Amino acid sequence: MSPAALLSASLTISLGMFHARCFAQSVGSVVCWGGNVFGQSTPPETLGLVKQIAAGQVHTLAIDESDRVWAWGSNSFGESTVPKDLSTAHSISAGVNFSLAARIDGTVVAWGLNGNGQCTVPTSLRSVTEVACGSFHSIALRADGTIALWGLNDYGQCNVLSGLGTVVSVRGGGRQTLTLNSEGQLRIWGRNSDGQCNVPFDLGTPSKFASGYYHSLALTQSGAVRGWGWNPFGQASPPSTIGTAVAIAGGYWHSLAIRTDGSIVAWGGNDEGQLNVPTGLGRALAIAGGTRHSVAIVAPPCNGDVTRNGVVDGLDLAAVLNAWAATSQTEFDADVNNDGIVAGEDLAIVLGDWGNCP
Repeated sequence: MSPAALLSASLTISLGMFHARCFAQSVGSVVCWGGNVFGQSTPPETLGLVKQIAAGQVHTLAIDESDRVWAWGSNSFGESTVPKDLSTAHSISAGVNFSLAARIDGTVVAWGLNGNGQCTVPTSLRSVTEVACGSFHSIALRADGTIALWGLNDYGQCNVLSGLGTVVSVRGGGRQTLTLNSEGQLRIWGRNSDGQCNVPFDLGTPSKFASGYYHSLALTQSGAVRGWGWNPFGQASPPSTIGTAVAIAGGYWHSLAIRTDGSIVAWGGNDEGQLNVPTGLGRALAIAGGTRHSVAIVAPPCNGDVTRNGVVDGLDLAAVLNAWAATSQTEFDADVNNDGIVAGEDLAIVLGDWGNCP
């Protein structure tokens, strides 16, 4: 696959009970660390490049570059057995022993533990663009900006609040529901035992947001990480060493962030090594946190022009640039339309990838 193809796919990382969402323009390989009693940190050997990940209590989900859903780890309630009628999906999430996915056609599939109706999808639910899981409840965002909630409702987490506005993104915490609307307002409701629903008054409009079990995280427009709520292990206290971040995720009692250089910072509880980011991991594109395990999508290795032969990842840059310059030579498919596309390759993406090579 060419650099342009690698960097053209839209990547979405789902947030449910113990994981977060971020966005990038790439696909990559899955790397897991931390707890692995149920194999939740051991991706299938046949799993290739993926564009979305989600981490539940002790199982993990992924969507590969062909939109196929993969699952591994605990399967006590069938949560890692992907339904046969789920051929492709564009959004996934994972909770406590259950999984949730939105098909390409906007319908929703849920499987696994259903003790509180969290897997009983409303029959009229359609046009879903995003799904999220709490501990035992499910959240769906429709294309029109409205949401649907079902499952455990012991703290009102499944009550649709008035005045939400047009919702653009959703998350699920332990027993909380989180939404961000088109005006940049973050709303959190449900259990508020540790102040996890109390959005800081000075937060402003977050660029991203995430939830752990009973703690909440947000990424400001300037790239600063904010945390609040349950904090016995410091999971809601982002370390100053993070600097500027581009993505965040919350686990049960740990948190993660991706810096602008693609490195990962983890903080909070570390009882099963969920904070021990593997050395030499490479450039992270996305992260997710399970109860005691962490998951990342890592950019494919880029060979760079290490031999100084003008070839990067199999693409002859000189040929592409010459074609770009040769506007009168249509056989090169020059950029006669000034759209940045030459011979099917997006030059901005190709050169960006070239510049990111180590």
